[in-house]
Amino acid sequence: MNVGCNERDRETLEIFKRSIEDPSKLLSSWSTEQDCCHWFGVHCDNLTRRVTKLDLSRNYSAGKRFGGQINMYVLKLEFLTFLDLHYNDFNAIYVPPIHNPSMISTIHHGANFSNLVYLDLSHNYGLKIYDLRWVSQLSSLEYIDLSYADLSEETLWLQRVNTLHSLRELRLSDCLLGSIQPSLEHANNSSSLEILGANFSNLVYLDLSDNYGLKIDDLRWISRLSSLEYIDLSNVDLSEETFWLQRVSSLPSLSELRLSNCSLKSIQLSHVLVNSSSPAVLGGNFSSLVYLDFSQNYDLIINDLRWVSRLSSLTYLNLSNADLSEEALWLQRVNSLPSLRELRLSDCSLKSIQPSLEHVNSSSLEVLDISRNDFHSEVPKWLFNLSSSISSLDLSFNYLKGHLPDELSNFRKLRSLVLRTNNFGGSIPEWLGQYKQLEHLDLSGNYFSGPIPETLVNISSLAYLHVGCNLLNGSLPKSLGQHSELQLFHAGSNLLSGSISPFFCQAMTRNTKLMALRLSHNHFSGSIPPQICQLPSLLILDLANNKLSGSIPTCLANTATFSIQPLFSHYHDHKRIGQDSSRSYGEYQHLIYRDCSESDDSLSVIVDDIVSSIDLSMNSLSGTIPPELFRLRHLLHLNLSHNGLTGSIPDEIGHMESLEQLDLSRNQLVGEIPRSF
Repeated sequence: MNVGCNERDRETLEIFKRSIEDPSKLLSSWSTEQDCCHWFGVHCDNLTRRVTKLDLSRNYSAGKRFGGQINMYVLKLEFLTFLDLHYNDFNAIYVPPIHNPSMISTIHHGANFSNLVYLDLSHNYGLKIYDLRWVSQLSSLEYIDLSYADLSEETLWLQRVNTLHSLRELRLSDCLLGSIQPSLEHANNSSSLEILGANFSNLVYLDLSDNYGLKIDDLRWISRLSSLEYIDLSNVDLSEETFWLQRVSSLPSLSELRLSNCSLKSIQLSHVLVNSSSPAVLGGNFSSLVYLDFSQNYDLIINDLRWVSRLSSLTYLNLSNADLSEEALWLQRVNSLPSLRELRLSDCSLKSIQPSLEHVNSSSLEVLDISRNDFHSEVPKWLFNLSSSISSLDLSFNYLKGHLPDELSNFRKLRSLVLRTNNFGGSIPEWLGQYKQLEHLDLSGNYFSGPIPETLVNISSLAYLHVGCNLLNGSLPKSLGQHSELQLFHAGSNLLSGSISPFFCQAMTRNTKLMALRLSHNHFSGSIPPQICQLPSLLILDLANNKLSGSIPTCLANTATFSIQPLFSHYHDHKRIGQDSSRSYGEYQHLIYRDCSESDDSLSVIVDDIVSSIDLSMNSLSGTIPPELFRLRHLLHLNLSHNGLTGSIPDEIGHMESLEQLDLSRNQLVGEIPRSF
């Protein structure tokens, strides 16, 4: 006989559901099914039929999330061990009032929910938690993730989690945490951090990253966490902890250490390395380390990397923005790491890239970023001996010179090649077309001349192409229109000429993914072909500063993405942008520079959403401004200045409710500014 779920469990779940907003009716089974073990997200023990797991976690898909309040009455489920509500839109925690014994007595005394082992309320970006006392009752808890919840009002957060003696994973990333040194009751003369270290003796995973207001002056407590394998304190202020390196190097099991943008100082690092034996000791203590990130610590000076050469298990090393100018043997040090897969030494004040190496120990290397240094040389020969498996190579902002060596063509597995802002010259090599897996190619800001090679059409996977800010001439290759994966194309600030071929635009309509097309600051002539309106995903159209003539195509009003919410809104539908989204946006930023004179921070767009923008300025366009153009309700930037446009400004301009920048100057417009604007 099939036994249904426990009646008390069913009633508890029904009470929990009352505070949930469910616009997509995902919990319809909670009303139609009698057996709560068959309800959406509910899991029961096969024998006892008691609820042991509640999983209502969602994904990025907006519109299919739960909202409302999280009613902690759900903790009355006596055998619940797993509660996962992450990636939803919950905005509050509701703890039943203490004056109602029937609802709260077991919650406050912890009698019925000591079995809870796993709790995940992360990525509820509007969730604000004022009081964590209920957490301190979860005596069996091993995993808790409250990342992206607002804990700014919970000043005693440390005391609350400090009571969880079984905890193995603590994830409180981007929680607006305050001080980590509130006094604990009965602490006597011991600091709260020492007690924290003692109580967290089972902790394996600690993530307090992205709490920008959090400052930790003393890391002694962390040396007590002997089981710790993972630490992420990125974007936490450690500027007053001069012994930070000794604290973390004392952890025997540590495999990942992330201390990016922590205001780390070099004083103690220099002290550790002052004795010849210290580097060896430090490397020995880090023998289990696989991942090391000290990037974005702009005051960090590392004058000796011998300790790095001892990290034989290291697969990821990021020292970007640290000053390595005094370490002349930097290449030899990192060359001794046999397992290294990713090396990032961007903006490290490295001077020499030319030391001779008898053997390049890089059979595992897949990612190399040595951008933003000061090499002033040709591409070194040792670079050609890198692993043939390398997938990403960034040599940008290095003053490298000469022609692109043919030996680079041996890296057939490259997916990203960034050579931006160097002094490379000559023509763009035809052999680039041999990179069958290449997705990101940035050759901008050099002195390349001649035409854009037709062979680029052979790179069927190419999504990001930036050849702007060079001396390229000739016409646009018609073959580029055959790229079905191309999303961003920037050829601005060159000497390209001819018409923007209708064939080119018609071919590009086969591409459903193109989001940004920048051809400004060239010598293109002729009219704007109407086929350009058929690019279904276009968000940025920049044809400024050319010799284009004729009228503005009225069909621009039919361009879908200029008239709807910008793409990628599902990445940015909350005030805080997640890691995945920032990665996509970061790749995008490489292709939205307006001209060669602008610095890295002078982007044409710095907003949460990728912007929709049309710039046709500084041409010879004539005729009236099409009223249809102002149907583009979600267009943010429109620049039609410095043309020969005539007539009045259409009244429909008031329909552009999202417009932030409008420039119609230096035309021959007449009449008044419409009142609708």
